[in-house]
Amino acid sequence: MALAAERMDDLTVWWRTQNAEVVEHITAGNERACSLVLYHEDDVLVFMWRKGADPSLFLKHPGWRFGESAGTATVEIAVGQASEAPGGGIAQLVAVDYRDWIKARLDPPMAKILPSERDIEIGFPQGQASQVSFPIDPARMHGVRRGVRRCKNALGIQD
Repeated sequence: MALAAERMDDLTVWWRTQNAEVVEHITAGNERACSLVLYHEDDVLVFMWRKGADPSLFLKHPGWRFGESAGTATVEIAVGQASEAPGGGIAQLVAVDYRDWIKARLDPPMAKILPSERDIEIGFPQGQASQVSFPIDPARMHGVRRGVRRCKNALGIQD
């Protein structure tokens, strides 16, 4: 785990542990952003914050095939032990050009979506695609939140 930010060209790592990291980076639109990146097996879940924009969620699962063009899919996001947990709900996610990625802008404060218990689950209603789960070690959540807070503060991003 990084105790202080470590800089690598256009990437600053604010916090890192097995299967998770908080990084400051430049987006494809040449904007500075903070991202919390979670890894589980071949799946990747990214929460991204940019100044003056809604938080975004990006999710990659190799088993998904949305085709070459963008489209929409309804997914359920659950946090912790039950889908009624804070941050749980339904969001419209957009399939991007990459076959196994989806992305969404998230309206609720990102702090409500970050897991406070065991995992984040992303599922599709009516079995449209396989469910993806990201287990989180509760002992590491303090470090995750601290890394996100430091990164966002460095960019002047308010909650």
